[in-house]
Amino acid sequence: METAEIRNVQQYFQHISALKLDIKQKQCDILIVGGGIAALGIAQALSNTSYSTVLIDRRTLGSGTSANSLRIMHGGFRYLQSLQVGRSFSSMAEQIRLQELYPDLMKALPCVLPLRSGSLRSAIPLTLASLYYSLSYMLLTGELVCKGRVHLNNKGVQFDALPGYAPAGLFCWDDVQLLDHYRLVQRIRDALEEKGVLSGEGIEFLAAEKTDSGWSIQVRDNKNEGNISAAVIVNATGPWLPDVCARMGLPVPFRPLYWARASNLIVNRVIEPHYGVALDGYAGGLLFMTPREGQTAIGTFYTPFTGSPDHTDLTVAEINTLRTAVNRVLPGRALLPEDIVGVDTGILPARHVKAGAPQLYGASRIAVAGNSVHVLSTKYTTFLSQGEKVARKVLSLLSSRR
Repeated sequence: METAEIRNVQQYFQHISALKLDIKQKQCDILIVGGGIAALGIAQALSNTSYSTVLIDRRTLGSGTSANSLRIMHGGFRYLQSLQVGRSFSSMAEQIRLQELYPDLMKALPCVLPLRSGSLRSAIPLTLASLYYSLSYMLLTGELVCKGRVHLNNKGVQFDALPGYAPAGLFCWDDVQLLDHYRLVQRIRDALEEKGVLSGEGIEFLAAEKTDSGWSIQVRDNKNEGNISAAVIVNATGPWLPDVCARMGLPVPFRPLYWARASNLIVNRVIEPHYGVALDGYAGGLLFMTPREGQTAIGTFYTPFTGSPDHTDLTVAEINTLRTAVNRVLPGRALLPEDIVGVDTGILPARHVKAGAPQLYGASRIAVAGNSVHVLSTKYTTFLSQGEKVARKVLSLLSSRR
């Protein structure tokens, strides 16, 4: 049966099919290469300036890693377990901002975590964390709301989908879930079009040469080759970043740089309809299980990746390995092969690989090289503020040329 989201994806593709960029000869101040949520956030920030901006992607805008996240817009609670209080506060600010800008696309998602005695996940540390979390919300909104609650022996909470899940009790906190990624992409793209930002899919970045005025860029779509002249190039291509750097004649500005494949299993039924559920015990960390349009998403699994970012699909054996890992931590709900109806995969940057486990970059990285800005994006939730940071770098480059 066709889900509401699948219909939205089809409508989105039909909407963009008529929005093709004439690449035969274009001139602009800023060329953004890449079409994920990070690139769209950069374009949105630059659309409020007087500079002309063009955005291109070799695939469909909003596809790739951006379309395949777990879709939790984290409010920063998870950062408190490593005492990153500043990062927790800024993440909550980002979450609130997304809710205010796109209220119809964001849904409150209560989440649950099993208590673990003798650790930072016991009742007292989590109670203190919830006080900080609630105080942060009050400082940002002026509203006094309890954003986290400890439930010893599960009293006061209706949660019985997973028998034996949390014998010592639960901690509940409030997060937010993105309902429809492609509707958000379309909303941003429509706003960009209204502000004069040109964008196009299916346009490949072939090469770029430095000129007195900036860059001369060779591009190609499915019919023609063309040239775009730009003062500044923004490279926001995710795992294709090293390749674009090479085509610009530049070294990769981030070292060390590895890649991780991020995978989420899609299960053909709703296991728990009301909560996002933290599953304890996977590789020393947590998995999350979230309801999604009559299905359940479980992830995120991170594995080292050295292949082509054009080919990220898992083999049947790899999917079964992940399914087995879920069954070890999913009490009373063993998944069968036929329960898995899909796998969302994306590629994220990592600092290094230790004992076969990639260690992700915790925050985005931005580097300036000549008349170009390069971006390593790590979090969906922060795409707006990240875009504004990149825009400031771009504007600094442009103002220095005057």
